[in-house]
Amino acid sequence: MTNKLSWHTERTSFGYNHKGDESNFEKTYKSLIKESAQNSLDALDTNSKKDSTLFNYKGESVNIEFQIIELAGQAKKKWREAIDFENSYKKFADLLEKTFKPEEGSGPEILSKQENLNEFKKARKLVASDEPIYLLNIIDTNTVGLDGPDHKKRSGENRRFASLFRTTKEPTKGKGAGSWGLGKNSFTNASQLGMFLTCSNPKNLKSANRIDGDKLRIYGMSINNQAQLEDVEESDYLSSYWNFGETKEKAETSSEIYDTDIESDFPISNWSKSSWNNKEIAEALLLDQLSDNNGTVVQIPVLKTEEFNKDKILESITQEIFDQCALWLWPAILSGKMNVQITTKVFGNNPRTSKSSTNKITKELLLTNELVKPYCEIYDQIDSSGEIDGEYNESFTKYLKIEDIEYLIPTEKNESDANREVNNPNLFLNFLKIDEKNNDELKRYRNTVALVRGPGIIVDYQDIDPGRDKITYAGVLFAGTSFKISDINLNAEKFLRLAENPSHNSWWPDKRLNKLAVFFDNKDHKWGFMKLQNTLLKPLKRKIKYLFAESNKSSGNRNKWMENMFVIKKPPKPKPTHDILGKRHETASNIIRVTVRLQKEETLCFDVEDAQVMSILDNEVAGKVKVISINEKDNKSFRPQIDRKNMLIEKDNNRLYFRTKEKADSFTFDIILDKKTASNIPYNKAKLKFNYKPVDHRDWRKRETT
Repeated sequence: MTNKLSWHTERTSFGYNHKGDESNFEKTYKSLIKESAQNSLDALDTNSKKDSTLFNYKGESVNIEFQIIELAGQAKKKWREAIDFENSYKKFADLLEKTFKPEEGSGPEILSKQENLNEFKKARKLVASDEPIYLLNIIDTNTVGLDGPDHKKRSGENRRFASLFRTTKEPTKGKGAGSWGLGKNSFTNASQLGMFLTCSNPKNLKSANRIDGDKLRIYGMSINNQAQLEDVEESDYLSSYWNFGETKEKAETSSEIYDTDIESDFPISNWSKSSWNNKEIAEALLLDQLSDNNGTVVQIPVLKTEEFNKDKILESITQEIFDQCALWLWPAILSGKMNVQITTKVFGNNPRTSKSSTNKITKELLLTNELVKPYCEIYDQIDSSGEIDGEYNESFTKYLKIEDIEYLIPTEKNESDANREVNNPNLFLNFLKIDEKNNDELKRYRNTVALVRGPGIIVDYQDIDPGRDKITYAGVLFAGTSFKISDINLNAEKFLRLAENPSHNSWWPDKRLNKLAVFFDNKDHKWGFMKLQNTLLKPLKRKIKYLFAESNKSSGNRNKWMENMFVIKKPPKPKPTHDILGKRHETASNIIRVTVRLQKEETLCFDVEDAQVMSILDNEVAGKVKVISINEKDNKSFRPQIDRKNMLIEKDNNRLYFRTKEKADSFTFDIILDKKTASNIPYNKAKLKFNYKPVDHRDWRKRETT
C-alpha cells in the first residue's frame, strides 16, 4: 500500500503574510511563463552547458510542455481524494475561514476580510462541486530535476528542492537556486487555491539521499493568508506556507517533542517530507508525465479563469499561454535553447484522457503573431546572414545594426568607477510601416526595444521615441552573452542577471530590488535605480535619439548655411499652471483622493478614466481598475454644480469642469474604485495610478461620437 500524503504546516508567533508576495507578479500568465522558462533553463543538465550565444547555441535543448487540463467527473473526484481535500486540507481551510470571518460593521478592513473570505469559499466550493476545474502542468525534461535534500541549504549545488520550497526573499550564491526565492509566488498567484504541486525525477539521487531507480518525488505547497488559533498563549498563527507530502517518522528526526506534537490538531512543527515512488498518487493527481526522463512537473491546480470567455475557457487559456510564450520566449525558441509545446487534455469519467491535442511553437507559428513578428524577423535576418546596413539611410534601410553603444559596467567585487569595463551590446532595428505605431493592437510593441541577455528570455520591451513622426521601428538589444562570447560580455551577463528585479522585467530597479550585493560582495553598494538607468538605459536612448536627429539633419540637398541664418523656431510649449494630484486614501484601499489646484482665471476640464495597478516592487503597469463613482470628500455625493467664491466646479458623469475667478483655488474629491482589476484580480495594497484625459473646455459637455 502506498503511503498517504496529507497537508502540513507549522505554528508561529510571527505574523508575516507570504500571500502578499504574490503582488510582485501582477500579470499572472506573463510572470508564470517567464518564471517557469527561467527555472527550466537554469536546471538544464550541467553536462550540456557550454558558453554559446543565441546564434550558435551548442548545448542541448530544454523541452517544456504547457499542458492545460480540463478536469471533471470521476477524474476530478479521484484528484480531489488524492490531494486529501476533505481531510487535512479541510482542517486548515476551516480555521482560515474562521479567521477571515468579519465582525459587524462596514470599515475598509472588515470589507477586505469579507472579500478574502468570499474568494476562498468560492474556490473551495468549486473544487467540491461537479463543475470542471482547470489545471496547468508545466513539464520540463533534459533538466536535472528538483535535487538535494528536503531541508534548507544556504549555498552550493544540488539544492533545487529546498530553494523552491524552503526559501523566500534571500540572496543566493552558487548553482541550483533562484536569485530571489519568490518564483513560487508566480505559481500560486495563478491558482484560485494559491497552490502548486511538483513531481520530479532528479538526476543526482545521491544529493537527496536516494538510490538508483528512485523517482516520482512528489511535494506541494499552498500559500495562504495566516490563520489564527484561539486560546493559545504563544505561536498562535499558522504559517501561511502549507505543504503537501508524507509525514516524517520519529526515526527521521531528533526532536524531543515529536511524540506529543504529532498528535496535536495543529502541530508546532511542520513534519512533512517528500514522497517518492508513489505511482498511485502520481497518476491520480495527473503528475505522472515524465516516464523515466529526468525533469520536473509543476502543476498549478484550479487556475484563475475569470478573465476568459466562460464558453471557451480551455481555448482562451491556450491562446493566452501561446501569446505570452511568443512575447517573452521567442529568442530562446528560435535559438534552439528551448523547445516549447502546448497541449490540451480533457479528463472526465473515463480513467484516462478522452481528448488531447498538441501544438509545437515553431518559427512559422511565431511569425503569425503580429506583435512579435518584426522582432523574430530581426533574429532571422542575423541568423541567415541577410543584408543588414551599418549606416542608416531613410530611403533604403530596412535592417540596421548599431555596435557602438557603450555600457560602462563594473567588474565583479570591485565597485570603483576606475575599474569599469566598456561593454558594447548589439542593437538591431527593423523599420516598419509608419501606421503600425497607430494600430491599437500593435502600438505597445512599436518604437520599442526588446531587452535580452544570454538565456534568451525577453526582460522587457522598452519604449524609446525616435523623435520623428515618420519612423516606426522594432528593435532588439542583445546584451550580455546573447550575441558574442568574451570575458567582458561574461562579466556583463552576470551583472545584468543580478541587477534584475524579482519578476525579471527590469535591469534598473531600486537597490532593494536587485541582487548586486552578491556581485559586489558588499550590501552597501551604490547601484540603485538612478545609477543603473544612467549606465544601461540612457546610452541606449541617447543613441537612438541622435541617430535619427543626425539623419534628419543630413536628409535632402539643402543649404544648411542659409537655413541657420534664418531659423524660425517653434514657440516654447507653455508650462501647465495647474496641478492634479492623486493619492491613495489613508484608510480605504479602493479610494484615490484627488486635489486640483488652479491659478486665477484658469479653466480646466478632464475625463476621469480607469485607474491602473502598478506592481508593488517594480512599477510595472498591470491591470486596469474600473471607476465606480466620483464623490465629494467624506463620501458625499458629487453635486452637478458647485459654485464657490473663487471656483466653479461642474460634473457630467465622469467628466469634471473647473474654472477659477479672481483668485487661485483648489478642490479635493474622491474616486471610488472597484476592489478588483478588470481581470477580477484583487489588487490589495498594490500601487494605483490615477488616470485622466484632458478635454477642450470650450464645449465641455459635448461628447465624442463613434
